[in-house]
Amino acid sequence: MGQDGKVYFSPRAICEGLGITWQGQHVKIMADPVLSSCVTEIVMQIGGQGRSVLMLPKEMAPGWLFTIKKVAPEVQAKG
Repeated sequence: MGQDGKVYFSPRAICEGLGITWQGQHVKIMADPVLSSCVTEIVMQIGGQGRSVLMLPKEMAPGWLFTIKKVAPEVQAKG
């Protein structure tokens, strides 16, 4: 939870889980007027060092996920 009381998620971590490139999604997020206005960076301790991580409020997850067209075949639902 951020200092503003909102719950955030890391779109980069979602990209890694879906097997898609973070770089393309980062560009897409920053180009979107709604998503880019909600972006915040949170410093997290990773490997003993403070690293800045781009985060979005959890309310933005569905809208952002709908923009993703392809995921890795092994994570696609098998029908």
